[in-house]
Amino acid sequence: MNINSLKLIAIFKLARSFMACGFGCVFLYLSFQISIPDTSLFPKFFGAGTDVMLVRQGLGFIHLEPKELFFQSSLVFFILCAMRLIEAIGLWFDQNWASYLTIASALIYVILATYLLNQKFSWVTLIALMIALLISAYLVIRLIKKNLELNE
Repeated sequence: MNINSLKLIAIFKLARSFMACGFGCVFLYLSFQISIPDTSLFPKFFGAGTDVMLVRQGLGFIHLEPKELFFQSSLVFFILCAMRLIEAIGLWFDQNWASYLTIASALIYVILATYLLNQKFSWVTLIALMIALLISAYLVIRLIKKNLELNE
């Protein structure tokens, strides 16, 4: 089994962790601003317009002030950052639990991305979906081979 490919995935996860941390910092900064113009700008930070039904329904149930919304979103991004960082460290050291965690988080993203693609096609979403599927498929095959080697 090629350990270098796992380290490449770990570096990719680390980059995504830093990106989530950056978004978390931006949203935390926005939550402490004195005036935030409008919550209709909120979906645009995620690359989705208000015509995406999932975003519209999700924001419709949230009855928060814009500052609270940005603060809670920053917490979500910081949690995502921590999760990606844990995945990256585990994959770097070739831990099985990290592979399972990566597969589970990728499957959650696959469900969300498929829904978003059904609502409105986007090349960025499609490419991100394909990357998540390729990484998940590679890790599943790698885990199967590893378990078969252990059983022999």
